[in-house]
Amino acid sequence: MGAGTTAGGSARAAGEAMRALLRLRVALRGEDLAAISALEALRDELGAADLAALSRETVWEIEIAGDAPVMARALERLQSAARESLLFANPVKERWTLEEGPLRLGRAGVGRCLVGLLVRDRPDRAGPACARALATDWEIAGAAVRRDTLWILDLPDTGRDAAAARARALGVTTARRSGLLVNPHYQDWEIVLEDVVNDARAV
Repeated sequence: MGAGTTAGGSARAAGEAMRALLRLRVALRGEDLAAISALEALRDELGAADLAALSRETVWEIEIAGDAPVMARALERLQSAARESLLFANPVKERWTLEEGPLRLGRAGVGRCLVGLLVRDRPDRAGPACARALATDWEIAGAAVRRDTLWILDLPDTGRDAAAARARALGVTTARRSGLLVNPHYQDWEIVLEDVVNDARAV
């Protein structure tokens, strides 16, 4: 993930209404102590010896709409907000990418499977606050913003359904010694597998 890069995109004729769903993904440049601690706890407390690695990102999902010139200006201003402010990331310790399209998890090793656990607080206060800042400070009006945390689990490739079930068991807290990454009392979650959101819970 490079600092300040953009992937994907689309274009239509000027004047035609457009809608784009963008993701601004933020990760630490150095070691993520929260992810390291969570990995150790999952292995030690929940017996997750099959969990080879665990990483964490913040994902800002931003939906904007308008004709082609409006969309082009909004995209330019969104990149400026990411580069020039602390609204999304602190450039001293974090890096970001801006992308459009399916949420991609990366490439797993041989015999392995990457499973994403996308988590958001209920209610999501950070997303609407960011949307207000975009409108006030960056002249991006009408954007809908959501803030998620993405945990990526490196698990054995035991098949799509089995990998999703294993990620749920390790991630979603249902008992004292079951799940560590999601508290369903105040958080919603989605499983992301092979670039597709295939399960969700809003409890």
